[in-house]
Amino acid sequence: MIENIDGIKIKGGYFEEECILRPFAQSSEGDKSKPKYVSLIYGKNGSGKTSLAKAFYEVSKGKNEFSTLEIIDHNNKVITNDIDKQNIFVFDEHYIKRKIEFGSDGLDSVVMLGEQVELDKQIKQLEAKKKTLSAKINTEESSYEATYGTPTNLLAPEYHFNAIKKNLQQNWSVRESDIKNMRQNAPVRDEFITSLFNNDEHISIDKVRTEFDDVLSKLKSAQSGERIDKKIEKIVEDTETENKIVSLLNEKINKPVLSDREQLIMQIVNGNSDNEKRILDSKEFFSNSAISRCPFCLQPVDAEYKESLLSSIAKIFDTDEANCHKNELSSVKIDIVSIDLHQFRIIDNDLCDSIQQLVENYKQLVISVRQKIKQKIDSVYSPVTCDKLGLVNLQEQINQQIGLLSEAIVKHNENIASVEKLKAKLINLNKAYAREEVRSIYLQYKNQLKEAQEKKAELDGKRKELLIMNESIEELNARKNNIHIAIEIINGYLAYIFFEKDRLKLEQNAGKYIVKCRGNRVQLKSLSMGERNVIALCYFLSVLFHGKLKTDIYNNECLLILDDPISSFDFDNKIGMYSFLRYIFDKIHTGNKQSRCLLLTHEIEAMFNVIKICDDIKIHRVAYELKDKKMVPFHARRYNEYSFMLRHIFSFANMEKGYNEFVESIGNIMRRALEAYGTFIYKKGIDDLSSDDEILSMIQNAKKRDYFNNLMYRLVLNGESHLQERAQGLPDTDFFVYISEAEKVRTAKEILIFINILTPLHLKTHLRESPSDDITDKLNKIQAWENDIFVE
Repeated sequence: MIENIDGIKIKGGYFEEECILRPFAQSSEGDKSKPKYVSLIYGKNGSGKTSLAKAFYEVSKGKNEFSTLEIIDHNNKVITNDIDKQNIFVFDEHYIKRKIEFGSDGLDSVVMLGEQVELDKQIKQLEAKKKTLSAKINTEESSYEATYGTPTNLLAPEYHFNAIKKNLQQNWSVRESDIKNMRQNAPVRDEFITSLFNNDEHISIDKVRTEFDDVLSKLKSAQSGERIDKKIEKIVEDTETENKIVSLLNEKINKPVLSDREQLIMQIVNGNSDNEKRILDSKEFFSNSAISRCPFCLQPVDAEYKESLLSSIAKIFDTDEANCHKNELSSVKIDIVSIDLHQFRIIDNDLCDSIQQLVENYKQLVISVRQKIKQKIDSVYSPVTCDKLGLVNLQEQINQQIGLLSEAIVKHNENIASVEKLKAKLINLNKAYAREEVRSIYLQYKNQLKEAQEKKAELDGKRKELLIMNESIEELNARKNNIHIAIEIINGYLAYIFFEKDRLKLEQNAGKYIVKCRGNRVQLKSLSMGERNVIALCYFLSVLFHGKLKTDIYNNECLLILDDPISSFDFDNKIGMYSFLRYIFDKIHTGNKQSRCLLLTHEIEAMFNVIKICDDIKIHRVAYELKDKKMVPFHARRYNEYSFMLRHIFSFANMEKGYNEFVESIGNIMRRALEAYGTFIYKKGIDDLSSDDEILSMIQNAKKRDYFNNLMYRLVLNGESHLQERAQGLPDTDFFVYISEAEKVRTAKEILIFINILTPLHLKTHLRESPSDDITDKLNKIQAWENDIFVE
C-alpha cells in the first residue's frame, strides 16, 4: 500500500489552517509508469519541514497530536488505516534526541535472523540454574538488608557509626568551636570520623583531659590581638651637623678696611641688627638707574654719587668671606621628623604619646634653629652666640623611646605566635580526647563492619556468578539471533561514510550497542553533533533489518522520511554521506519497486547534490520547494545556485527571520559566491579579486578602493582559494565559524556592496528570483549599508 500514498492532509503545529501536501503526486497527465521513488523537498527554516516529518512519525506510531492528520492516495481518498504503519520510518532531530543525544549506556540491539543453532537446551539449563541462584540471592539480600542495612539494628555498622557521631557532636564539637571561636558548634563530618583512628595512640582519658584543660587556660590568657609585622625605624642621630651649625652661628666674619663713609655705614649696621637690612634695601633702591632723588632727605642724587654709594655698600656686604659664610649657612639642611604611630597604639598608647611629643619638640627646635641660621645670614657680621642646640639630645631621646616600642612589638608578636601554637596543640589534643571518648563504640563498629563486609562478599560472589550466567545466556541468544550480523552492516556503513574502519564503530555489550572511537569506548553524549548524526542515521536505517535475513534487508516495501540527514558535517564527511545516501537509495529502489523515500532539507547545496545522486542512479525523483505552506515545483535549472547564494547572503546581511540558523555555514556560502563571481567575471581568485589594480581601478572613490583592497583577506585561507583547496584534497576547513555573528553580518554586507560597486547590473539581475521581481528595496538597503560605512 506504500505505493498508493500520494500525500498528507494536515492541520496543527506550523500548519494553522488545514492543507494538503502531495510529495508523491502523479503528473498532471496521469502518467503512472514512473512512480516517484524519491521526493525531494527544499524549504528554509521555519517553512514547516519539521512539522511535516513529525506528522508522518505520528502516523507511524498511531498518534495524533494534530487537529487533522490523514494519509491520502492519488484519488484524494483517505487511506491512513489501510497502510502498514510499521513500514513508515522517520529520521529527524527528534529521533536523534531519543536514540542518541540522551542515551548514556548504549543503543538498543537490532536482531536479525540467521542460521539457527541448537542452543535452546544449553539456554534452558542455564536459565534453570539462574532461577535457583536468583531466588537464593533475593533471600540473602533481604536478610542482609534487614540485619546490616537497617540503622536501628544493633548488628548494623551504621547504628554504631551514628552513635560515634552523636558523641562527637555532644563533646568534641563543642570544644572545637570554643578553640576556634566559632559561633556554632563545629560540624562532625563522616570523613573526620573515619580518620579519627588513623595513627592510633592510646592515651588515658584522664591524662588527655588534664593536659587539654591546662593548654586551654594558657590560650585564653594569650589571646590579645593580631600580629604586627610592620617595623618602626630609628631616626638618624647627627652630631656632626649640630656641631657645624653651632660653629657657623658663633663664627665672626672679619670686617673689610673701610673709608670714613664706609665706617659710618658700618657703625649704623653695628648700632642695630635691623640696620643691616635697611642698608641692603637702600642698595637695591639706588641700583635703579631711574632714581634721581633720595627718598629720605629728598635731595637730588646724581649718577656719580649713586655709583660711589653702591660701591661702598658692596665693599661692606659683598666680600668673598661674607658671601662664602652665607653659602655655608644656606647649605645646612635640617629635616623635620615624621613618624606614623597609628598601628602601634594597640601595643602601648602612652609610649606612642611620649614619642609623638618628643617628635613635636624636635620639630619646634628645628624651626628655632632655622630661624637662628636665617638671622646669621641676614646679619653676617653679627655672631649668634650659642653652646648647644639640643638637636642630638632630642634625637637620642626619640630613638630611646622607639627602642622601647620595638621591644614591645616583639613581645606582642611572640604572644600572638604562642596563640596559634596553642590552638594547634589544642586541636590535636581535642582529637585525642574525642578518640578516647568513643573508643569502645568504635571497636563495636569495626566488628560489625567486618561482619557485614564478609556477608556482602559472599553475596557479591553469588551476584558475579549470576552475571556470568546472564552473559553466557546472552552470548548464546546472540549466537542464536545473529545480533552481530546487524553490527557488521552498521559498522560497514560507518566505515563507508568516514573512509576509516575504526573511526567510529559499534560493539555489542549486555544487550546494547556501545560506541568506540579508534578502539576506545565513548559515551554517546560526548560525541560531536556530526558524529551523533552519522551514528543516528546508520542506526535508524538498521531498524529496517529488524527480524529479517541478511539477504532480505531491502525486500519489504517501506516509506523512508529523512529530515535534514546531511547537517553539522565537515566537507569530508559530507562526501561520505552523499555516497552513503546514493548507496541506500539504490538499494531501496532495487529491493522493492513500491518503496518510497522523502528527503527534506534546508540547504540548497544538499538539494542540488541529492538531485544529482538520483539522476546518477537513474531513479525517478521529483523536487519541490515548501513555501508559504505550499509545495511548488523545484526546477533545478531555474534555480541558479550562484544567484541563490547571493540572495542567501542578502537575507543574512539583512538579518531576516531565521537568519541565525545559518551562522555556521554562511562563511562557506560567501567564499563560494566570491569564487564564482571572481572566476566568471574576471578570471580571478578571491585574493586577486580584492587586490588586482585593474579591478580596483573601476572603483572611482579612493577611500572605497583602499577599503576593499584590504577587505577580502579575511576570507582567504593560507593564501589559497576554496576551490584550490578542494582540488588539492585539503579538508574544507571553515575557519569562518570562529568569527562573531556581528562580524559575519558585516562581512556579508561588505561583499554585496563590493559587487554592487563593481557590477551593479550583475547584482541586480541575480538578486531577482524571477524577471518580474521588484528588488528596489533590496538595492536601496545595500546603498544604505554603503552610506553607513563610507560616511563623508
